[in-house]
Amino acid sequence: MVKFENVFFSYNKRDLVINNMSLNIAQGQIHGILGHNGAGKTTTFRLLLGLLKPKSGLIQCDGFVSEDRNFPRGLISYMPETIGIYEKLTGFQNLEFRARTARVSHSQIRPKSKELLKSLGLLNRAHEMAGYWSNGMKKRLSLACALICQPKLLLLDEPTSGIDPESLSIIRQILKKINNQGTTIILSSHDLNSVEKICTHISILQYGKLIYTGILDRNISSLEEFYLKHTKKIVKKIFMK
Repeated sequence: MVKFENVFFSYNKRDLVINNMSLNIAQGQIHGILGHNGAGKTTTFRLLLGLLKPKSGLIQCDGFVSEDRNFPRGLISYMPETIGIYEKLTGFQNLEFRARTARVSHSQIRPKSKELLKSLGLLNRAHEMAGYWSNGMKKRLSLACALICQPKLLLLDEPTSGIDPESLSIIRQILKKINNQGTTIILSSHDLNSVEKICTHISILQYGKLIYTGILDRNISSLEEFYLKHTKKIVKKIFMK
C-alpha cells in the first residue's frame, strides 16, 4: 500500500529531517508512527501527500508516486493536528466544502454527511457554527471531513490529543470500524495508550531515522517501556560520540 525506499529529506542543506527511510505499510494495517517532537512524523505525512518532494528516494502509495500529477484525488485523506476546520461554517458546511474539493458526487454529499455526523455523535449540532463547539467535537468533525471521500488511506496527525474521554472513545470506535471496512490508517501520536489500543503495527522515528518497525506485540508489558527502550539506545549513541 505505502512504500518509502531510501528516502532523504531536509529543509536546509545541513540537517536531515528524514534520513534514509525505508518503510513498507501493507493494506489493512492501522500503523502508528511514534517519535519525539521534531522526529519527522509530520514531514513523513507531507512527503506521502506530495506536499514535499524528497531530496532522493522513492515514495509510492497504491502504486502511484506521491509527487505524480496523476495521483488520484480521494486515494489519501488527511486529518491535521491543527484540526483544520472552518469555525465560521456549520458542521454540514464544513463537510460539503471538503466533499466538493475531493470531487464527491453531488448526490452523495448530503447522505454521506448525515451518516458521518450521526456516527460521530454530531448530527444534533450540525447546523451550528463549528467555532462554538468543544475541542473534542471539532476533532470529530475534522475526522468526518477526512472520511467524506471514503479514502483508501487515512493519515491522522495526533488525532487524540487534548480531547475528552467521550470523543476519544467515539474516535477509536470509528477508526476500528472503517479499518474493518478496508481503509488503511496511518497515525502519528504521543498518546501511547491510544496507540496500544488501536494500532496493529508501529514504527519509531528518532532524529529522522527509522529505528524500529513491526507488528505491535500484545505480549509486551508496556508500549511506553518498549518505546523508551529503543529510543534510549539512539540517545546514548548520540551523546557518547
